Amino acid sequence: MTPNETLILPTRVGHAGFDQPRLFGWPVYDSLAGKESYTGFMAMASTGRRLSPEDCGVLDDIAAVMALGDPRIWPLKITRLGSCHGSMLCGIASVLLCMRSRYVGPMDVPPKAASMLQEMK
Repeated sequence: MTPNETLILPTRVGHAGFDQPRLFGWPVYDSLAGKESYTGFMAMASTGRRLSPEDCGVLDDIAAVMALGDPRIWPLKITRLGSCHGSMLCGIASVLLCMRSRYVGPMDVPPKAASMLQEMK
């Protein structure tokens, strides 16, 4: 590239513009700001299109259900406990250690799981 050439990077995602930024072709100030939910923006970033309010509501419901940590469901419980005692990685490791066999529950945790999690902390 010579000094007089400019590098042009085409994009279909967003454009800052001078007076009206656009996201996937939608004017941010006129059509999105104050009108689109966080879920709607995440869906737009994933799919490249706006979802209906009903579809965003379904995604919100899924997010609410996924946030539950029912203590009767052992993988959810051990993930929460592992995360609380260390970090997100401890939560992931704890559930993976518990799922190493076809049985799920506190009695099936491999013998070294507790010491491994303690070392991660």
